[in-house]
Amino acid sequence: MTGWLGRRALRAIHEFRARLARYHLQQRRVTKAALAEDPIVRDAIAQHVREHGLSETAVRRRVDEYIDEIVPQLNVLSYYRIGYNLAKVVLNLLYRVTVDYQDEASLERIPKRDVVVYTMNHRSNVDYVVVAYVLAYGAHVSYAVGEWARVWPLEYVFKSFGSYFIRRGFREPLYHAVLERYVQLITKNG
Repeated sequence: MTGWLGRRALRAIHEFRARLARYHLQQRRVTKAALAEDPIVRDAIAQHVREHGLSETAVRRRVDEYIDEIVPQLNVLSYYRIGYNLAKVVLNLLYRVTVDYQDEASLERIPKRDVVVYTMNHRSNVDYVVVAYVLAYGAHVSYAVGEWARVWPLEYVFKSFGSYFIRRGFREPLYHAVLERYVQLITKNG
């Protein structure tokens, strides 16, 4: 990160003590290329070509569309400056948010190469805002977002927060191979 924006982003990371893997900060095209060349994705492409009688070029084009749809581009300033402050305002208008217990010593003992996965019971869309707000100091939370949010400007906002889009009702094995490999890639790389 260079220049004024890069320095602001680094300052936000340090201020929030965020555990961001290099993977979060790499360029989107690197992630897209890794996913497109993944052996399991290539096998899924070959199988789709055999089963549906389509050309490999057409199937690769479809996979590229899936990858483009799924892979976000985290913008640190968007997440930690805009998202955090917006969440703070909204939540403090609606609730009195308190964090009663956080065992920071235990969290610090987790090796940097390991990934912490938080699961929650999704009762409302506010749950995601609460979790991101509460965990902002120390963690970046990436969410799977449904196709309902693929409208302007929500799509760009969510992708800048590091969220990835999923088609919940879509049953095509090719799509699920791409999505599965993406989730494994981000989990493995933090």
